Amino acid sequence: MKRSIPVILVLFVLSACGEEKKEHVTFTEFLKNTAKKTAESLKPKKVTLNELFDGDYPSSQTVEFEGIIGAIPTTITWSGGKMNVKIVERRNQTGGRQIGLEMPLGTENNHVHELPEEYQQSDLKVVTNDGTIVSVGDRVRIKAKGYYRSGDYCTLDVISIRSIANEFDESVFETAVPLTDAILNDTAQRSVYCYMDGSMSIPSVYFSMYGEIGLDFANKTNKQLKKVDVMVGDGPSTMNSLPNNYSARDLIIRDYKGEQIKYGNKVRVYGVWDRYSFKSSLDGPNGKFKLEEIKRL
Repeated sequence: MKRSIPVILVLFVLSACGEEKKEHVTFTEFLKNTAKKTAESLKPKKVTLNELFDGDYPSSQTVEFEGIIGAIPTTITWSGGKMNVKIVERRNQTGGRQIGLEMPLGTENNHVHELPEEYQQSDLKVVTNDGTIVSVGDRVRIKAKGYYRSGDYCTLDVISIRSIANEFDESVFETAVPLTDAILNDTAQRSVYCYMDGSMSIPSVYFSMYGEIGLDFANKTNKQLKKVDVMVGDGPSTMNSLPNNYSARDLIIRDYKGEQIKYGNKVRVYGVWDRYSFKSSLDGPNGKFKLEEIKRL
């Protein structure tokens, strides 16, 4: 019995030491460590637009990303003295996935000017962090939080917005796929960045809506889409307005570099094919091709 006592004492001491080691961190230190981990997780996280759509972030997480200020949509969201400004991946993009950036109305830094009752795209004026005014088509770097995503709908609350270099990168064309009949007939294809080859002409009767003119398109990529809508303007991938008494020669189109395309030239048009979420009563594909850029062939 006497020989067993030291063994028991040693085991007790080892057990006690082990327990003391586990409880060495005080409650105050635990709180400090927790606060430190929280602060680390809330540092601005650099992401891409696609990562915002494909990921999942806490609403308190500050994210930093680059994008282009998108066109004012036909329906504008106003709520609580804020306006929803669209941020897109590519210049002239009006289809596909878009970020809704909630910005306060006003003329201060990191605000957006209130739109007039009757507005044009040039009326969208976003005030950056240093007071610079940027608008539709300008590239920006954004810090935001309040992340919310539901499917292809994603919104954030602006913290700051900065203007950055806005050079057009032709490599964006490499990700486009030909818009074939197979894609048009595949109901699983909801939104596709794509291209079509053909030539443009003025129809006998044309429609102008939202600053665009619908042109006939002799399509060589699929057999179903016969028209494209081209934005009227004087910048890249736009066309001139048409006079009342027009002829074929009045069709003046510019490519993505801003250079005029000769009448009748073959072109490649890039954009997004968006399938309707409802069944259209019109004949043809149940969706719309939204043109972004024009490239001469």
